[in-house]
Amino acid sequence: MPKVFYELQETTMKKLEEINALNVNDDVVKKFIDDAHECAIKQRNRVIGEGYVLENRIFENFISDPRMSAEDCSEKLNAEYGTSIQGHFIIRLFNNLFGRDSRRRREEAFKWASDLATVFVKTLMSRTAKDYEDYLKRLPRNPRDRNDFEKRQANFKRRILALTLYIKYPKLNVYNEIESIEKLGYPYAAQFLYDINDLLRIICGVQEKDRSKNPAQREIERLRGALENNEILLKDLQEDFEARLQANHQNEMIDFFSGLNAEKYGRILDELLNIRSGIQQLRKQNTDLPPEISGLFIFINNFSKFVKDNEITPIMKIGSVHEMTFNEIQSCDYEGSPYVKSDEVKRVKVLSPGWFYKNKEIQIARPRLRELSDENE
Repeated sequence: MPKVFYELQETTMKKLEEINALNVNDDVVKKFIDDAHECAIKQRNRVIGEGYVLENRIFENFISDPRMSAEDCSEKLNAEYGTSIQGHFIIRLFNNLFGRDSRRRREEAFKWASDLATVFVKTLMSRTAKDYEDYLKRLPRNPRDRNDFEKRQANFKRRILALTLYIKYPKLNVYNEIESIEKLGYPYAAQFLYDINDLLRIICGVQEKDRSKNPAQREIERLRGALENNEILLKDLQEDFEARLQANHQNEMIDFFSGLNAEKYGRILDELLNIRSGIQQLRKQNTDLPPEISGLFIFINNFSKFVKDNEITPIMKIGSVHEMTFNEIQSCDYEGSPYVKSDEVKRVKVLSPGWFYKNKEIQIARPRLRELSDENE
């Protein structure tokens, strides 16, 4: 048998051992499942509408397979739920979350969630304060004093951890908790995670701070904590609402600029590069141009300025040749023979450069590449 087969078999067996280590017949685990179910219902009942369901279902697919391509994810969702999303929608979603190098950061985030879900279940079974403290240290710190990018990372991690716990350990999913969590955006998903972390703390016998105070003082502290928690929730909801408004506006802008390079409109951005190159070539040759077309040059210059001012830049250079692996072409449209292995390298020529928007953070058009062979070189 090939080495890859044994590695896959070993990984599968390890996952089965982790899942089987969770004893759902244990009375403590049963109570945790029941109490967590109540926590999920509480958060689910706060939600108006189901605007997050599609996003969470996308995340579920990557929880199951972090290296899945955006195209495979969209095909799976469309087949399972009757949606009609395309791969570029999913790429845009992760680009908005992670910016540049989103694929690597995405894989790291889902691996983090998988590892921490294992620590959570280990703690649920061991019920030791040491394991609980180890779990707590691995959680993302409160993101309020960090920059926007770090906030997005921390918020995303909190959101996918709740889903990962029930997907990786389906024995916990007695009440189909995933269906409830699917409806939660960051603020309520974070609240659900806080609630089940508190359940875990109690199971492990970890005392809250200031237990030496008298009952009246402890009640005041509890109410103060509840008030602070609600204030945090309100602030999180406001930030999440504003972020979604901004994302919707940005998506409208992306859709507009993506249309500029749509095939049905003649790939205007690509043609702009071709025309500018042609004009520069004519000027180098000192070619006399008729005055009747001077208006065209003015238009091209103005349009080029519009593209530059809106931070639209080409990703690759038309006509350039590159050696690329299968993973490297995932964000491109590729024409040629199929890759046999993920690390196989093929020589490709750039037919269309692809385009970035907003300082190279968002890809609005995919490069088109054609494999080079003896016939077409």
